Amino acid sequence: MSPSMRPGPADAVPGTVTRRPPTPWPEPPGPGELRWHDEVEWLGLRVRAWFFDPRRLPAQLAWAQAQRERTGQPLAPAQLERLVQLLPCLADWPVQPLGLPGERSVCHAGALQARPELLLRIGEGRRSGLLCLGNRGPEATRPVPTDSWFRELDLQAMLQAVAVAMAASGEYQLPAVALWRGPNVVYQVDPGSVVLAQLAAQIGPACHYWGELRSLSPAQLASFCEPRLRSLPALKYAAPLGTP
Repeated sequence: MSPSMRPGPADAVPGTVTRRPPTPWPEPPGPGELRWHDEVEWLGLRVRAWFFDPRRLPAQLAWAQAQRERTGQPLAPAQLERLVQLLPCLADWPVQPLGLPGERSVCHAGALQARPELLLRIGEGRRSGLLCLGNRGPEATRPVPTDSWFRELDLQAMLQAVAVAMAASGEYQLPAVALWRGPNVVYQVDPGSVVLAQLAAQIGPACHYWGELRSLSPAQLASFCEPRLRSLPALKYAAPLGTP
């Protein structure tokens, strides 16, 4: 997963789906390797899914602690626990949390202002980038089904995740990957060029619409842009495979 906010393969054929059978959990990925379980291209977005069993997070934490000690990449106990709780798929990745422990960083890109749930830096120098968990879904009692997860995608939540990553990218001047976490799944949300251009172009009009002259939240931008994106001829007929 290379950090990038550049237009991705979601530009190719909106609405097409490439699906792979899930890898049995809890087999951990190797360091710096993430085997996504499934992916869908939908409404100008490519969304990749990694499923986990939340009941096994304590075991994942113990495994991550041992793995990081062996590889010489330790994190403070509180940082590692938060990483495993929020993004268990990255438990052994060579990432560095940004911001003060226990506090959420404030990021700006023009009038767009965001407070990522978790912001991680990966890589060094020109090859570095950000992994940005913009927001979490509700801790629902029902897990997201692995065989039909794409039917439950919330476009506004996905756009909000991208908007948070845009703000983080602007704040740190680094490419950023947008992430979203559900009760048993982590999504990577890659915007195509149409979506990215619309979000950037609508910051000003969204500020005017919401009466926000100095700052605009990702939720406000996503809410403003969703109906406009759905009305675009290139995107409005795109839907995940299997949906009505």
